[in-house]
Amino acid sequence: MKTIGIFAGSFNPFHLGHLDIANQSKLIFDEVIIARGYNTSKDYFDKFIPLYKDEYVKNEYTGLITDYVSEIEKLNPESNVVLIRGLRDYQDLENEQKQMFFFKEMKPDLKHVFILCNDKYKYVSSSAIKELIKFNKHKQYLP
Repeated sequence: MKTIGIFAGSFNPFHLGHLDIANQSKLIFDEVIIARGYNTSKDYFDKFIPLYKDEYVKNEYTGLITDYVSEIEKLNPESNVVLIRGLRDYQDLENEQKQMFFFKEMKPDLKHVFILCNDKYKYVSSSAIKELIKFNKHKQYLP
């Protein structure tokens, strides 16, 4: 059975920490979909994921991630579909556990996995990069 991992997030911007999680996911899953969801409370200024990373399926969705996972399951009935969540530290774990409670309420059969990023990326965040962009000091954190 084919396994499909869905690595979803706002990726605003997509940075080296995200790429690290995607690369680790590629070692686990037959196919990795990097799915950018749109959070209506955020402003988006970047295009999306760098095009040179063609080994990943890139997709964008609106609405709930649980609905998107269900959509991928319907399109791939013979596959095992798993939601990938990246973690930097224990605070991310706490936040993800809270989110997972609601995800499981909406989709009880949701399968998920947490993947820890490499230590050298644990302090990289999209929020910090957006601040560094103002001073043109962000390039070393982007793919």
